[in-house]
Amino acid sequence: MTTILADVGNTRIKLALWGGDRTALEPIALDVDTTDSWETTLAQVGWLKAAGQRWHISSVRPEAADRLERLIERLGGGEIVWYRSAADVPVVQKLGQPERVGADRALAVRAAVRLVGRGPLAVVMAGTAVTVEKVDEAGCWLGGAIAPGIRPLAEALHRLTAQLPLIDPEREAPAWSNQTEGALAAGLRWGVVGMVRELLERQGLDRRMPVVWSGGDAEWLAREISWRGSRVVRDLVLVGLGQLADERGQA
Repeated sequence: MTTILADVGNTRIKLALWGGDRTALEPIALDVDTTDSWETTLAQVGWLKAAGQRWHISSVRPEAADRLERLIERLGGGEIVWYRSAADVPVVQKLGQPERVGADRALAVRAAVRLVGRGPLAVVMAGTAVTVEKVDEAGCWLGGAIAPGIRPLAEALHRLTAQLPLIDPEREAPAWSNQTEGALAAGLRWGVVGMVRELLERQGLDRRMPVVWSGGDAEWLAREISWRGSRVVRDLVLVGLGQLADERGQA
């Protein structure tokens, strides 16, 4: 039996085979908007040739999830377990409307609680959006904060102004610069660092408590904020999907 995990995000679809060991995950990434390349990539890795596939799929992009489902059916099918909102994820929570909360946030929180083994803690997902989730001492997810990630901020400044260029926000930045590009880099990088640090502190997490980080910008954010209990876990949403696959006896 082959278990395939898929995290359909805002900009990418990340997929991985699951074998019960999070350290062995070797995800592949698909551009969420470039459907034509999906079949070629999946054919190259050969996953769809295995019999009896089971898919565990989290999605925050309904139209992309529908396209992926049609492709799976066309290329051989398989059983699919969908996680389309937090209401589909068995996580202890006190959300007001879990059906309107992203499944990715719920899966990340659930995985983090199981990896750390206790609360209170925070979970930071740093990608297209930055989410900072609050978990109490009993391991109950209380909610969190959602903010724009560094790349959407860079794109918004470029699009909504007449003269500011679009810069690569990944590069290192000083605190200030006498050049426009450097000033943008400084504002973007340190603005996001300050935003996340402020959210962690306002959620009442002291520096001895764990913070689990994941997402494309997790490593540098965790390094700059330097919280004592920081733990960076690559592909936390996929880990959460894999844990559920194990618990359902389908891995």
